[in-house]
Amino acid sequence: ITHTEAQSTNMLRSLCFRSRHQLFASICQTRNYEILGSDIKRGLIIERKGQLWEVLKIDHAHRGRGQAVIQADLKNIKTGARTNERLRSSESIECAESEMATYYFQKKDGQTFFCEDENGEAVEVSSSQFENEHQLAYLQEGMELTATIIDGELLSVKLPDTVPQVVVEAPSIDNATMGSKRVKLQNGRSIKAPVHIKVGQKIMVSLPSEEFAERIQ
Repeated sequence: ITHTEAQSTNMLRSLCFRSRHQLFASICQTRNYEILGSDIKRGLIIERKGQLWEVLKIDHAHRGRGQAVIQADLKNIKTGARTNERLRSSESIECAESEMATYYFQKKDGQTFFCEDENGEAVEVSSSQFENEHQLAYLQEGMELTATIIDGELLSVKLPDTVPQVVVEAPSIDNATMGSKRVKLQNGRSIKAPVHIKVGQKIMVSLPSEEFAERIQ
């Protein structure tokens, strides 16, 4: 092979390598899209100040005759830090395009939670990847979980909006027909429930607020 041919071959290899590298970078780059502040909702991944945040909770409010504002509770995807931000309803919000996957909880070992995806493949999840760590007490074998994934990386895992629990302790309140009382659940957590709820009854608990939803038995 001549010197000129060798140079041409090396240049071609270099171009091919750069092309593959650029293609890989473009595939791995997070795709973003924009929405109005009025369209923001729980579970979205938004970009603020160059970082990704998961929307945990939103509250809409009006200030007199002024423009509607949204109070958003946010969780930093990378650090886990939380903050509350005020957004205008007409404000342009940049969202990261994400994928949703279904996992099924299997068991826990320390701070590692073992799940399976829809193909039966094993997936390990850390406690910090759950939307709210206090919800971990509500995990049950076989429970369906919703995972948020960006560029193939697992960002967060969310429990169902409501989960079943059996009441194991409930104080008796004579002649009471209205109001609430604190009851203890099978997982050890305590919540407020209507005064008519009794030991042994099964109820649905709303997450992440941990509020009584309804009696189912």
